Amino acid sequence: MRIPVRRLVRLAVGVALGLVTLEVTARVDDWIRFGADPVAYYGPKNLVTTDDQGLTCNRPNVRYEKWRHDGRGFRVYPETLRNVAGSRCICVGSSESYGLYEKPAGEWPAVLNGLLAADGVSVENASVVGISPFELPWYLEQHVLPGDPDRVLLIISPFSFIYGMGISGAAPDSAHFADPARLERMRVARAPVLREQSRFLPKAQRSILRRLPPDWTRRLAIATKERKLARLQRTGNRPAVLLDVPPPEAMAAYVNLLSRLRHRLAVRGVEMGVCTYPNSLSDEPTLAQRDAVLDRTLWLPSYSPIGLRAIADSFAAATRAFCDTSGVVLVDFEAAIPHDSEDFADSVHLTDTGARRAAEIAADALRRRP
Repeated sequence: MRIPVRRLVRLAVGVALGLVTLEVTARVDDWIRFGADPVAYYGPKNLVTTDDQGLTCNRPNVRYEKWRHDGRGFRVYPETLRNVAGSRCICVGSSESYGLYEKPAGEWPAVLNGLLAADGVSVENASVVGISPFELPWYLEQHVLPGDPDRVLLIISPFSFIYGMGISGAAPDSAHFADPARLERMRVARAPVLREQSRFLPKAQRSILRRLPPDWTRRLAIATKERKLARLQRTGNRPAVLLDVPPPEAMAAYVNLLSRLRHRLAVRGVEMGVCTYPNSLSDEPTLAQRDAVLDRTLWLPSYSPIGLRAIADSFAAATRAFCDTSGVVLVDFEAAIPHDSEDFADSVHLTDTGARRAAEIAADALRRRP
C-alpha cells in the first residue's frame, strides 16, 4: 500500500514541530530554574577552560545546573559563609573533589567547610575536572596562591598521573602545556559540537536512566564499556601482555612532584596537606566491581585489574611515606573509605555518603595537626 506523499510530509512536519517544542520547553526550564541564556550553549563544557599558559582551570562566574563558580573559578554556593578572620584552607584536586554525583554542597570540601567552621577554618574548593597532576605547580601559582591560603590540601589521582606519564613517556613540563599546537587542540576539544547544543536530549536521557532499575543501568554501562574495550583490543591499543605494577620511574616522579609542590608552598608560607586517593577497586565479583574495573581500564588499557589496584596501593603507600618523612599533613582517604557502592558512585567518584565520610576523615586529620 502506497502512503501518500502529503501524509508523509505532514508526519515529518509534526515530528519536527514536536522536537522543536520539546527543545524550547527544555530551554525555558533552564532559564527559570538556573537563569540560563535560552539561546547560548548551556552545558558542562561551560565550566572548564584552558588559560593562556595552557592550564586547565574553571571558568569564573559561570553556572551549569548545580555547579557554579565564583570570580576565581572556585565552587561556591549562595548560602556559603566564609570566616574572613580565621585561617583558610584551599582544596585542590580533580573531579573526585570538585564533585560530580553529590548533591549541591555535598562534595567533601564543602562538607569539610561546615565541619571546620566552628574551629575558625574556612575551606574552599579550587578543584578542576580533568586537571593533570603535572599542571599543579603552575595552577597553584596562577590560581590558588593569589588567594593567600594558610593551607593547601591536595588530592592527586594516581590514574591521571600514570596516564600523563604515558602520553609523553616522562613527566610533562610547562613547555608541554604551553605548546601552541596543544593549546589549539584543547580549545577545539572544549568547544561544544552541534549535538551538544540540545538541552532536551540530555534531560530525556537522565530521566530515562533514573527510571530504570539500578541493575539495568549498571549492566547497560558495563556492556557499553566492554564494547569500547573490545574496540581498543581490535585496534591494537590494548597489549596482549598487561602490566601488573606501575613503573618505578612513575613512583619516583610522583614523590618528586610532591617535594616540588611542598617547596613552592613553603616559600610562600603555606602549609601543605596531601590526601591518599580513594577508589572502589577490589576483587569482589560484583557488577559494581566489574563496572569500576572497566572504568579504570578504559583510562589505562595497558594495565590488568591487578595492575590497577597496584597503582592505587603504590601511590597511597608513597603518599604515606612522603608525609611521614616530610611532616606534611596526611589525610588517608584510601585506608578509611570502604571500597563499596554506598560510598562510591563509580570507580573513583564519591556518593553523598562517601563525601561525608571523606570530610569527617579530613576534619579529624586537620584537627590533630599540632
